[in-house]
Parts: sequence; C-alpha cells; structure tokens
Amino acid sequence: MSEDEETQQRLNGGVWFYVNRTGFPMDDATWGRMWDYAAKIHPSGCAIQSGIRSQRTLPALALPHAPLSFAVSVTIPTRLTSIQKYLKQLQYNHTGTQFFDIKKNRPICGYLTNYFPGLDRFPISFRSNCRGNIHRHVVLALHHNGQYGCIGMSRRDDLMHKPIAFERLSDLIMDFICCYKKYDHDLEKVKIGATIPHDPHTYESIQWKV
Repeated sequence: MSEDEETQQRLNGGVWFYVNRTGFPMDDATWGRMWDYAAKIHPSGCAIQSGIRSQRTLPALALPHAPLSFAVSVTIPTRLTSIQKYLKQLQYNHTGTQFFDIKKNRPICGYLTNYFPGLDRFPISFRSNCRGNIHRHVVLALHHNGQYGCIGMSRRDDLMHKPIAFERLSDLIMDFICCYKKYDHDLEKVKIGATIPHDPHTYESIQWKV
C-alpha cells in the first residue's frame, strides 16, 4: 500500500474506500482508479468492468427527485413520509469510490427538514455488535406535537423510519432495541445529540452527544 493510500484510509476512519475530489467530470486518473478498484472488490472481478464498459449504450437510470418544497397545507407527517420515500429510493454505492466528499456535519435529512415549523430534530447514534463485528448507525430523531419518531437510511426498513407516534423518547429507543435483536445485533451503545438549529446559515456544529 502506498503512502497516499495509507493516508486516504486513515482520513476515511480506517474504512477502505476512495473519494473523488476532482469534481465532475472525473479526471482520467480518478476514473481509472474507480474502475480498477471496483474490479478488485467485486465478486466477478474484471468481468464486471469489461461487461459494462464494452457496451455502446446503457439503460437510463431513474433519478429520484428530492422533495424540496411543500404547500403550507401539507402536514408535517405527510412531508416526512415523502422525504423518507425519497431516501429509500437512494442506492448504496458499491464502486468503492465516493463520488462526493460527504461531510458528517451536512446531513441530507437535516437539510430536507430545515424549514418545517414546530419540528425538533436531533441525532441518535447506535453502536451494535453482530457476531463480533461492530456496526454504527445514525438516524434523525424527530419531535412534533409531543410525540417522537425518526427518519434515516438503512437496508432494514425498521431501522430507518419510525412514524411520529411514540409518546416518550424511551419508547422510540426500546423499539430500536427490539428491532436490532431481531437481526441478531446486540445494541451496545446509544448516543443522543442536541437539537439541530433550523437556521441554514448557522456556524453551530451538530452535537452528536449531550
């Protein structure tokens, strides 16, 4: 592993993937590195690369559209359902290269819910153990009209979206604990963060633990 590759891995928290820092269109070096690394980690190896790149035309992909605006008459729960539907349409990137430099302090859920009056938002972080492997997960918890829920992203429906129907925050957490157990995960730690301000121009950082 080269010195640059070691630095890249360290910057990514020890998780091995590349990050495109050249914008779009990618430069030739980033483009080639993406294909080479995808072939290295994919079960089909180089066949997956040649099978795609040899095609003259490829089917168009349906792009989900983010729900950026709502009529005033649309209720908060209905808006949140639309946002969660959009999040569920997003796909995991299996190339081993992040196309954008993703910042933890700029979460998409926070952006999409920024202008919802009367909606309090704060992060909940989970650390679970499954057969010795540590997994980490974050959702955006929500508080509206005295009840709790959350939105987020996960391969499991019941680990990302909870309707605003829980009377207490502890009820929401207990529901997550039951869902984790269903997938043979032992929940080791839960961290609750501070309320996220609605001002899009604030310099205040997200507090992931209070």
